[in-house]
Order: sequence, then C-alpha cells, then structure tokens
Amino acid sequence: MPFCICWANENWSRRWDGSENEILVQQVHNEQTDEDFIHDVIPLFKDSRYIKINSAPLLIVYRISLMPSPSQTAKVWREICAANGIPEIYLCIAETFGSNDPRPYGFNAAVQFPPHGMVAGLENDNIEDLAEGYTGKIYDFKNVIQYELARELPTYKQFPGVMLAWDNTARKKKSGNVFINSSPEAYEIWLRGAIDRVKQTLPEDEQFVFINAWNEWAEGTHLEPDQKNGRGYLEATRRALMGNSDWHTVLDYAEQLPELASEAKKHFLSDIRFALERLTKVNTLLLSIDIPNFVATMRSGLPYSFVGLKHLESGVGTLERLNHYHYPFTQTGYSSRIKNR
Repeated sequence: MPFCICWANENWSRRWDGSENEILVQQVHNEQTDEDFIHDVIPLFKDSRYIKINSAPLLIVYRISLMPSPSQTAKVWREICAANGIPEIYLCIAETFGSNDPRPYGFNAAVQFPPHGMVAGLENDNIEDLAEGYTGKIYDFKNVIQYELARELPTYKQFPGVMLAWDNTARKKKSGNVFINSSPEAYEIWLRGAIDRVKQTLPEDEQFVFINAWNEWAEGTHLEPDQKNGRGYLEATRRALMGNSDWHTVLDYAEQLPELASEAKKHFLSDIRFALERLTKVNTLLLSIDIPNFVATMRSGLPYSFVGLKHLESGVGTLERLNHYHYPFTQTGYSSRIKNR
C-alpha cells in the first residue's frame, strides 16, 4: 500500500489516558536532531511505495510551531536529500495549533487536520443530562460540514482533510470533546466536497485528501468497522471516491453547496442520473418477482424491507439501497421481521 509520513514531532506523553503532563520521551528540536530525523527517513523516501508529488517524496510535519527555525530546517533537509540522491522533497505542514500558511516556513503546502481549525458553535446548553462535572465541549458535526463546504479557499496551497466523527472522552474523560450528529452519511457528504474541491483546484498529481483516521479509537474517529456502523464508513468512502452516492446523499450534498460552478453542476447531474437509473432498474426487477415467494426464500441477515420502505433498526434496508448498502456488524431483528412477513 502507498504511504507517506506525518512526523509527530512532539513529546511522547501518557496521552492515551489523558496524562499529558507525564512525559515518557522528550522531543528535542535543534539542528542535530532535525538532521538525524531526515537521515532516518531517507530510506523510506526511496521505497517504491512511498507517495511522491512530481517525483518528490511527501513529508508532513505535525507541529511546525515547535521547530525553532523551520525555514532553515527545510533548507537543510533539501540539501541532505539532494546529497543522497533525492533531488527534491515535498514538505507540508499540518494545520494544527494555529499554524496554517506553509510559505513562511519554506514548505510547499498545508494539510488540514480536523478537528484542528474546524468551526462550529457550542452545543453544551442544548444537551440534557450531561454528566456532573463535565467540562468538555460539544459541537455539531453537521455545522462543521456546512462551514467547510462554504468557506473560501486559502491563498496558499492546501490539501483538504476530513474526519469521520469525534469523541475523545475515552481518553480525557469528563474533559473530552464530542461532535454530535456524526454518521457515515454526513461524513460521505464532507468527503465528496473535499474530493470535488481537489479535482477542481489542484493538478492531477496533487489531488490528495487526508482522512482522520484509520484507527484512532481513543478519539472516536476510525474507518475500521465497528459494532455500531459495521463497514459503514468504508462503504461511504468508496461511494464518495467512485462518485456513486445514493440520491439522498447527493441531494443533501447539493443543499450544502453555496453555489454550483459549471463543472460541479455537470458532475452533480451525472451522479443524480446514475443513482436514479440504478433505482429504476432495481424497481423494475422487483416488480417482476413474485414478492410472497421472494420473501419466503430470502436468507436471514440481508437488509430487505418492503413494508412502508422504512429503515430497519439494525441497518439500512430501503428499496433504493437494495443493491447499495453496507452490512451492519450485527443482524439482530432481521430473521423475526422476515418470518413475520
């Protein structure tokens, strides 16, 4: 699998359980340590799987603000790489802890790293029965999406980033922050917007979108399947990448856009046409089937629904998703419902 590095250039502390003040390994920044780092990763740059932009290995620095002289470090890194057979490297800063514009640091671009830099109003006062002593902040995931899809592009080069959800109370207990109203469908809308943005604004060799994260379990944002959503986030990612979201999602996405440029409008109409054509084919097939016999021979565990075309509690089972759904991890409720019909 292709890969690149995001250097977490900060102290290693007991962050997994919230004890951030207990440092296990200190990260020291000086000329020697920065040179040591680039020498350590040069063998990775030469790996055939390493992600490159215009033949330059892509390297991200997580906390550029901790480096005493990042522009000088960037210059030295490029010189060391060139001396080791790597003519150029593509340096990115992560937009974290107030850092965003990469140009003053001598870097090529920035990478969004949500929830850093995300904008949303506080929802604490609207949530009932909060745990006593809770000091964290609660935000609305959907508000973040609205802002991200409507905001103006920065003047510097930026790779968009999205997150799947967020809840780090497992790590920080009552001081953890939570984003409510997250779901695979909401994430899919955000991801579609990020993908459309890079396709419209960046050269083909630089069309990257970063996702936080594959398995950040302690912060509640993970692509890996779980008991609640099954493979939902993976399926949503595939739909967004292939441009074949169902028509509900496509319409929801269109509603979030402040305006539709000519190229975006073209893709939007194409997606709507594809989704509705698929729906028509499925309806045509179902109408040709003897429904009683079809129901009687259905296998337990598949998400079918014919009565009222409603969602099942355990997963999505509406008619329009019959050939376009994710298997939930648990199948409770399917067998009894099928037998009753």
